[in-house]
Amino acid sequence: MATATAAPTRCTACVPRIETRDARRVDKKCTTSSHRRPIDRRPPRGLVLVYATVSSEDGAASGTDTTSPSPGHFRAGVAVGDCTGPIDGVGMMGYARLGQTTNGLWQRQKARAFVFSEAKEYETGEVTAKYGGPQRESSPINLHTPSNNGLVALVIVDCCMIFPDAKFAALALVRGEIKKKFNLESPFTETNVCVSATHTHAGPGGYAPHSMYNVTLGGAVNQSFHAIVDGIADALVAAYADAFHSSSETGTDMNTRGTPLRVVSLAKVSLVGVATNRSLKAFEKNPKHERDLFTNTGNVDETVHLLVVHDADESNSEDAESNVSDVKKPSPIRGAAAWFAVHGTSLPSENRLISGDNKGVASSLVELALGQSFTDPLLRATSKDPLLRASSVDPLLELYQALADSECLQVSDRGLRNAAIVATAKSAAARVMSSRFVSTTHVSQPGGRPVVIAFPQSASGDVSPNVNGAFDENGEACDGSESLFDRKKAVTSCRGKGPVERDKPASCLVTGAAQAAAVVFALQGVTEGVTEVNDATATRSSPSTVTPPSILSGPIKAAMRWVPIGRFGGVEGNTSRSSDSSETTSTTSPPALGYSFCAGTTDGPGQDGFGQGDVVNTETASNRWRFLSYVATGLFGGRFGGVREAAKQAHAPKPVFVSFCGGDGFSGGKDASNTHTEAPNPRPGWVAVDVPVQAFRIGSLIIVSIPAEVTTVAGRRLAKVALGAALEGDGSDEANENKSKSYSNDATYKVIINGLANGYSGYVTTFEEYQAQRYEGASNLFGPNTLGAYEQTVKDLVRELVASGDAVAETDATRVTTLGEKPFPNAYEGQSARPSNGPQAAIPLFDLRWPPWRNFGQCHGKITGGVAKESIDAFDDRENSLAFSKKESGTSRDSRKGLSTNLIVAGGRDESGEVSVAFLTGRPRRCVAPPPNGTYLVVEKKMDDGAWRVVADDDDLSTVVEWRQRGPFGLGNVLTLRWRPPMGTEGVFRLGVAGAALGFKGWLRGSSTLDFFQGVSEPFVVVKDGEMEGGGL
Repeated sequence: MATATAAPTRCTACVPRIETRDARRVDKKCTTSSHRRPIDRRPPRGLVLVYATVSSEDGAASGTDTTSPSPGHFRAGVAVGDCTGPIDGVGMMGYARLGQTTNGLWQRQKARAFVFSEAKEYETGEVTAKYGGPQRESSPINLHTPSNNGLVALVIVDCCMIFPDAKFAALALVRGEIKKKFNLESPFTETNVCVSATHTHAGPGGYAPHSMYNVTLGGAVNQSFHAIVDGIADALVAAYADAFHSSSETGTDMNTRGTPLRVVSLAKVSLVGVATNRSLKAFEKNPKHERDLFTNTGNVDETVHLLVVHDADESNSEDAESNVSDVKKPSPIRGAAAWFAVHGTSLPSENRLISGDNKGVASSLVELALGQSFTDPLLRATSKDPLLRASSVDPLLELYQALADSECLQVSDRGLRNAAIVATAKSAAARVMSSRFVSTTHVSQPGGRPVVIAFPQSASGDVSPNVNGAFDENGEACDGSESLFDRKKAVTSCRGKGPVERDKPASCLVTGAAQAAAVVFALQGVTEGVTEVNDATATRSSPSTVTPPSILSGPIKAAMRWVPIGRFGGVEGNTSRSSDSSETTSTTSPPALGYSFCAGTTDGPGQDGFGQGDVVNTETASNRWRFLSYVATGLFGGRFGGVREAAKQAHAPKPVFVSFCGGDGFSGGKDASNTHTEAPNPRPGWVAVDVPVQAFRIGSLIIVSIPAEVTTVAGRRLAKVALGAALEGDGSDEANENKSKSYSNDATYKVIINGLANGYSGYVTTFEEYQAQRYEGASNLFGPNTLGAYEQTVKDLVRELVASGDAVAETDATRVTTLGEKPFPNAYEGQSARPSNGPQAAIPLFDLRWPPWRNFGQCHGKITGGVAKESIDAFDDRENSLAFSKKESGTSRDSRKGLSTNLIVAGGRDESGEVSVAFLTGRPRRCVAPPPNGTYLVVEKKMDDGAWRVVADDDDLSTVVEWRQRGPFGLGNVLTLRWRPPMGTEGVFRLGVAGAALGFKGWLRGSSTLDFFQGVSEPFVVVKDGEMEGGGL
């Protein structure tokens, strides 16, 4: 069968407020204006934020420049880009399972961008030409100076990992777009832009530049890469426009120069019992004083840090300038980034639907809840429906209260380990999801601007969402190490159990709902000192679980280093040793993986025959596989003589499964002294050997971005180092005190660890955790001293950020910057540096209509699901429930002949509550965002005037798109659209499909033009649970 590589065609991306950019590649097909996704097609979203009284020491860092912008004087923008990859037959990234390929979609992948800039540059006329503001003077600063550039950008992507080449490619696109749209130079650089991943294990792979992460796919799938790049670029350009090019038509508060005033705030809240530590044996090797910090929290950090952007009120800004800190007036939320440590592994390795996992669910629920909270107040006040009377944020607030109330219970009953709270979480998610369908009247916040809520990862390396622990097939507790000593034990049978034991999607929904609840609670401002709160939250102040928000002020700076952490010679760092409470200077080692890497984790077990906790000089059942190191090191490291003795010693007690560098560097050969020009990897190889470490300062907030998965205690140590460096750098009196006390995030500066950022290089564990050699330690590529190298680099970067003026603090950074600004020339830049497409990138040359008498977009069979009825005559007296138009309700039954006889029960728990219909389509990846809505699926509701209105699409949590091949040689394609109406939904609905195809006749003519199609199902009736005869099912 002839095949072709899929053209990376993207029609539209969800870019608020600006027009989607033109085609970037010559083979792009969907570029006409009619194919653009309508702006603000979703129900509007918003929330009013009420702030507590904030003291001056919370609002600014000590040593901050007094000329820095005051609260309300930031330029900030937020936006979303669609980065959904191929949903049809591409291996998924995360679990490394050969058979786990995409065959549908539950949620679209998103890139959410946040841009922050100092406003003082506009007030003084500096760099206005660069940023697009009104130019009064021509005295621009150097935007590439990392110690004082005045602008930073955060982009959080729904993917498993992010790599440097995606960031570089996106920045190149952004430069062109800003030049084209605004005729300005882009302010975004490698230094001041951070791109991080949410670490979902439910997204398509093939986009890595390192072959190690494409092995299970058989090679790269560059369409996945372009999807992520496009989404990042769309989000950044839109956020830039939101920050610097808003118009008065949007309703945004403006200053005299036409740019929006924004306030940036930091809030902190505790989230009880939503995650657990999956590697307790490693965690328990840490010093007692560190373990004790997490004893009552499931041995994980339960803190949620929120960075919030909202509109400024002019009167509030004046108060802030006069040092009046009581900010009481509500302001619409523009966006928020909420850091919480938990793996994106709620969905198992058997899942084949693209999703953002629990963090994607959390984003969807918060964004939906905030939007529906603006439901028409009159409608809420007069409706008899309790779903309409309540605000859509109330269910999440009730869930948070239930979680907070469980704080003092035993660990086994805290949070989502408690069945009653799980039921509350299910109900909360269902009620929020239903809010989109129970009302057709919405009031938007000013300008109709959707809220953007992102959930980046923190120190989540050993943190699992499977809170009920791991059990084998016999129901016995396990941790993945049993197979080391008992060959009858299979590591694949030891699996973690989520909040809903036998329903992984429900566990994902519940875990996401809990994170959403914490964010909504924090955004409501229910803290000590609140003067204005609503009735639903008036009694929910809990000092132990929430910290009053701080309005940030001060300079914005960025600093970054490329660290040759995996090159011969290594990088030095001070490594803590718990045995004698001392620090020793040690170096990192060239990359290698241990045998426990093959065992996987309890979230996603690896291969039988291996086990977690495999260390050298220990007799285990896996010793019989030691010969595999000869094979693996030969294939991946280029040395068929096995692992060198020097490599074994450098990585001890890790039994090395594969060493990726087989040269002479371990033994101090000729290459050891030259880490750059004689490097063994002139291009990106199997894994990274150079890593980007970055730090941002936004006023008193320090964001440390690490290109790896950091464990709980390792993250705490990095935060402690960053805080100490910040206090020392600005000469604070707290510096000496901080050296002698445990790390506290209540100090003047606030520190956030941002994981999986700008690149990926495995795990970062403490020296003590490394000795246990569980999965995290075995996946620590650069040896036991990795954390020390990161600590030293972070210390150097933070010192730069807090140095006063343009001065840069003296550091020892020279030893970690031998590579300059880039890891090595053109290493990640340009298409030539991308790995070649593998077999999964190829698709058939044309799409076959099968059966041939049907057209693309035509239903492939009738609607299935629901409760079949021979007629709907029994419901003639329930016209309101059926939501027929007034024009039709009094007519004969002939006007209803087109209706399906299947009645769908909203909120039904079995097949009665789901409707599905199959459509004949082309290959989905021919256009991953088909016109006119940029989605494969839409749910339309028939309104009172007879018109059909889109109420949901394939990004809604109640919908699923499934793909399968059909016909000879799999040349035909069928998309099955499923919708499970949430409780409270009622009316007449239909499902619609859109897509693109390259037909057989067109292929014969040599045409590459795609045929775009749309189709709809027959209408069907959705009734509330309880309206069936007999009061329910």
